[in-house]
Amino acid sequence: MPENATIYCQRCGHEMNSAIVSGRERPVCPQCGYVLYKNPVPGVGTLVEMDGGVVLIRRGHNPKKGCWALPAGFMEADESIEEAAIRECKEETNLDIELSEMFYVDSFPNDPTPQSGIIIFYRARPLNNDLLPGDDAVEAAVFAPDALPSDVAFRTHRAALARWAGLHGAVATFRAPGDETYPLAPNLLIRPARSEDENDILSLMRLIPANANL
Repeated sequence: MPENATIYCQRCGHEMNSAIVSGRERPVCPQCGYVLYKNPVPGVGTLVEMDGGVVLIRRGHNPKKGCWALPAGFMEADESIEEAAIRECKEETNLDIELSEMFYVDSFPNDPTPQSGIIIFYRARPLNNDLLPGDDAVEAAVFAPDALPSDVAFRTHRAALARWAGLHGAVATFRAPGDETYPLAPNLLIRPARSEDENDILSLMRLIPANANL
């Protein structure tokens, strides 16, 4: 939408004005008081691990036409994040997949468009080997951890791939802004809570002066 476009109220249809609400300038309807909040949109992506590498697609449309990316896209209103991840991967790679774990979460305040969002990446394994590009992808291929392409489209995808490469002892190198950094692969073990954990938790809580009598 153009920056100076007229916005009409979703409730009553009246032309909206700008006003400061909760410390930010937002569209506000002078007729019914409705406030239009611009919230981030949720997206999903997958790191499909096959043949010792990860599946990437080459984008056929802008933004970032011709660059490589993970299979990813936005959720539909009636989908869970898992359903969206499986659907997007099928559309762009022709692969049926099984999700193995939630791997990485990031946000994009203005990349690649002014629409901000949150993206959740899953690791996955393929249930078939029919890797073919589809939807807006013009090519699909598998890349080893130490041979990732340098022209990966989006910062969030580069961060997820750098994290994945680190798990395999590799360092990813991308063509990106010089000040762009990526989180290191975590050395964490996540397991279900156990009853014997209670004493450890209480001992940590007692380190806070207000909890000394716990």
